[in-house]
Amino acid sequence: MKNRKEHSYDENRIDRDAAEWVVKQDDGLSAAEQDAFFQWLADDPRHGERYAKHGQSLLDANLLAEWRPEHSMEPNPDLLAYHRFDRPWIKWGGGLMAAAASIALILSLSLNVGNSGLEQEDVQQTYFAAETLQYQVLSDGSELDLNQGSEVEVHYTSEKRLVKLLAGEVYFKVAKNPDRPFVVEVNGTEVSALGTAFNIRYQSDTVEVVVTEGRVRWERSTDDVQSRESEGHLLYREMVSGQKSIVTSEDEISDHLVIEAIEDGEIESLLEWRHEVLEFDSTSLSVAIEAFNRRNSVQLVTADDSLLDESIGGSVRSDNIEQFVQLLEFAVGLDADRSEPGKIILRKGSELN
Repeated sequence: MKNRKEHSYDENRIDRDAAEWVVKQDDGLSAAEQDAFFQWLADDPRHGERYAKHGQSLLDANLLAEWRPEHSMEPNPDLLAYHRFDRPWIKWGGGLMAAAASIALILSLSLNVGNSGLEQEDVQQTYFAAETLQYQVLSDGSELDLNQGSEVEVHYTSEKRLVKLLAGEVYFKVAKNPDRPFVVEVNGTEVSALGTAFNIRYQSDTVEVVVTEGRVRWERSTDDVQSRESEGHLLYREMVSGQKSIVTSEDEISDHLVIEAIEDGEIESLLEWRHEVLEFDSTSLSVAIEAFNRRNSVQLVTADDSLLDESIGGSVRSDNIEQFVQLLEFAVGLDADRSEPGKIILRKGSELN
């Protein structure tokens, strides 16, 4: 079950995304944007609800904008009243009407999927191409950081979670689910994981894997599995946290996969691409903390959930967690408790004394 901090972040993110989609729909969507919108609606049942809510807010604003002082001394109270969305597609016009129809289409498709024996959250088919550093959360809660120029295809079924890395570099943080293997297919090999985190770089026919949490398994895809097993060849190798390996398409997993232990400093250097300058402008502390926690082994937590609504501003590189903590100490008046390894607990100034 999600804690309050995670729930608050999810709700804020969904509200923000919903508001952005409402504005985009009103301006008109391109074909690519329409596909992305459909996928966003299908990813979570809350998305359609929040979209409808923000669509009504925009409608109210448009109605209010039509009032002029010469019409009356004050706006018609009906313009300020809350409208129920029993049949929103009737009230909306232009791009919003098309968007509402899109929601109905997605709901219809979801029902059809359910009739086939699969739950909506079990299935996801999508494609990501990262022109810049990009962060994606998949339908099962697994997280992907895509380096610039990376391309992936996601093929989720109720039995298996398959991600095809077509190009570039991706950091995977896998949601635990023993009943549905998480497999990354890249250059004729498969990397399987359960509840772990690892980085894969695919470049010039070479695949590099770095494991930062848990355990993964390399396996070569082959059409001649039976004959190779009869010769006693190992078809897979396992890696654990703190290890790195490199293999090319010609290498045999059993004979040529060199697994080496690497220091924390080298891991940080290999994953430095994930860090960027984070810009905060009246950003809630919950969102800022999530951005840092996603990229750092040291985790920020708050002693009081009410702190998560604090607004902050500034620019900090995502791997400079100490600078961010100093910003909170001076700008927000928080104290940092470093008594627990791997964790910084943020408290109100008076709580630590």
